Amino acid sequence: MNDNTSYPMFRWFVLFVLCFLTATTSVLMISPAPMVGVIAKHMGIHIGSVTAGYMGIFNFVSAFSCIAGGFLCDRFGYGRVLLWSSIVMLVSTIPWPFIGTNFEAGLVLRILQAIGVGPIFATAIPIAIQWFPPKQRAYVMGFRGASISLGIAVGVLLVPMLLKITGDWQSTIAWMAVTCVVSLLISILVLVGPKAPVAVVQDQTVNPEDDHLFRRALRRGVFWVGVIICCSTAWTVMGYNDLVPGFMSIDPPIGLGLGMAVAGKYMAVKQLAYVIGAIVVGFILEKIFRGNNRGLISTAFVITFVSTLVMMTPLVHENPNFLLGCVVIIGFAQSMIFPTTFVFIANNYPASIAGRTQGIWFGVGNLASSVSVIVSGMALKFTGSYTIPIIIIAATCLLGAIITPILRAPKLD
Repeated sequence: MNDNTSYPMFRWFVLFVLCFLTATTSVLMISPAPMVGVIAKHMGIHIGSVTAGYMGIFNFVSAFSCIAGGFLCDRFGYGRVLLWSSIVMLVSTIPWPFIGTNFEAGLVLRILQAIGVGPIFATAIPIAIQWFPPKQRAYVMGFRGASISLGIAVGVLLVPMLLKITGDWQSTIAWMAVTCVVSLLISILVLVGPKAPVAVVQDQTVNPEDDHLFRRALRRGVFWVGVIICCSTAWTVMGYNDLVPGFMSIDPPIGLGLGMAVAGKYMAVKQLAYVIGAIVVGFILEKIFRGNNRGLISTAFVITFVSTLVMMTPLVHENPNFLLGCVVIIGFAQSMIFPTTFVFIANNYPASIAGRTQGIWFGVGNLASSVSVIVSGMALKFTGSYTIPIIIIAATCLLGAIITPILRAPKLD
């Protein structure tokens, strides 16, 4: 990259748009979760069916659409992808009040929402490469990561408030279209605004040279090392969020017996630690680790691994302050991994294939997170204890720590 490249102030607006759309995806993703009981009662179906259909299938579809979105981003550009995703999210959110008790119609809308959500995750690296100098890319990835957690927090807080005001869960989901409208408007501003200082040619035809370059990237072992790192990260984050609240709240001997209220507060603090970590990851990577991606990723995995095992010891069980400390450390460490991994892509893969690379790494990682929920549930069911499921989470951290040193710049010549 040309060191004399001038990066305009408009890049910060582009970053704002990326963060807002990312937060919108989280709001849409989480919106049914606080209302699953209400939804199940209204539709006359089991709560498990609502969870599996409106949450589980959403996660699977969004993972595949993220992978597809990477290819679209490389072919048509991040601006068009942001615009198209905003349109799909909008048209799949407005009709909710009209589906009545038709569960299948709601499932179709959730699938469409997921199709709109996924590609947005694949735009972060192309935006970072085209708009920001290398030393600022970690900040881009960090703020984008923080936006995911902030969107979830906003959704969890906003949904019950809107449900109380509207008295109808379908109208509550439809009101999320407001964020989609804003996403659409600001996406248009990005599309018609100043062009990125680092130009990447995109058109509607297949570029054989780029496709050949991507095939070479697929043949390099480092590509699949990155995939495994993302899988380990997603498995750890999702598994932790899925298991630990129950572990803390359920009565002994299965859990710690702290109750739902305390468990909820601890997990809220964990999310806050995750947001703070994602915001400062750029500083930590550049100033403390001197741009050493592998060092920061390995350190974060090791800290999460050790803290997870410590969390299972009697000393921590008997002291809520120690337990809260473990929760904070784990949340902070987890937040470092995805942004640092994506900075590696931005700094080591050509811009013309960066979107599809991120799409595959993050998309397959999301699939792993969905599998982690299934595996954790089965382990909990067969053992009747949280010990083995949480040890599995620790093992995925150890796997990530072991394989990360292999993550080296690919030779694509």
